[in-house]
Amino acid sequence: MNFEGVIKQYISQVVAQKIAQKLGLSQQAVQSALDQAITALVGAMRGNAGNAPQMTQPLYEAITADHDGSIFEHIEELVAHPQESKGAKIIEHIMGTRTDQIESELAQKEGIDKGSVKNIFEIVAPLAMGALGKEQKEKNITLEQFEKALH
Repeated sequence: MNFEGVIKQYISQVVAQKIAQKLGLSQQAVQSALDQAITALVGAMRGNAGNAPQMTQPLYEAITADHDGSIFEHIEELVAHPQESKGAKIIEHIMGTRTDQIESELAQKEGIDKGSVKNIFEIVAPLAMGALGKEQKEKNITLEQFEKALH
């Protein structure tokens, strides 16, 4: 299971277009920021698993219990009101105290404001979890397979 590939497969250019329209940014800038946000989230997941292997099981349980991919049926609402999603909480759990630094670095790298980057993370986090959950259900991925893919 290639985490980044799975997530990017589900988060299409249509999502980037909707976010770009909402934030008043170019689709190219948003697509680039989405790619970087996905890389940062997956990197943080891997880092957490490497630093504290016991963190893999709660992540797997969250994906299997709470994220079945149905979020993709509600993209319009998620993009319109990202602060109402569980995105901020997901980001906090995955990136922890590094969140502000990662958002600042991404904003500087992409040349967009930090508030827009925060919104992108709040949108991409539940979509990423939904993509992983949908993949887990469709392919019946076990905890052991999940752990192996994460490392």
